[in-house]
Amino acid sequence: MTNENISIKPNNNALALEYQDKVYFIMGGYKNMLVNLTNELTKSLEKNRSINVFELTYRGKIYFIMSKYDKALEDLNRLLEIMPNNTIALRYWCEINYMMKRHNESIADLYKLLKIKPKDTWAAEALNFVERL
Repeated sequence: MTNENISIKPNNNALALEYQDKVYFIMGGYKNMLVNLTNELTKSLEKNRSINVFELTYRGKIYFIMSKYDKALEDLNRLLEIMPNNTIALRYWCEINYMMKRHNESIADLYKLLKIKPKDTWAAEALNFVERL
């Protein structure tokens, strides 16, 4: 290969590989951070006898991000037992039901969410989307 064959501008494959390495590095650290955070939240929830709504909500969201839907549903269910009109828990509950292909449950929960917050644009659009499936 001569200098004439070397392009000044890197080709797309080289750029993709460079960024792929960076993304994998970030995602690896991100996943470890999420695992550590859920461990800390779990310790805190176990230590305190009273139910902490913030910690349950936060841990449920993290489980959702990590695609640990069963664990997320456990936390969200506990939240909904305490606060049946918790719109954050209902929204994630709807999304998880959709992700797990339980569309009828997702639709029922979206109607419940819209009953609590009639002008919730996200819920209205999600309901329209899921009902068309």
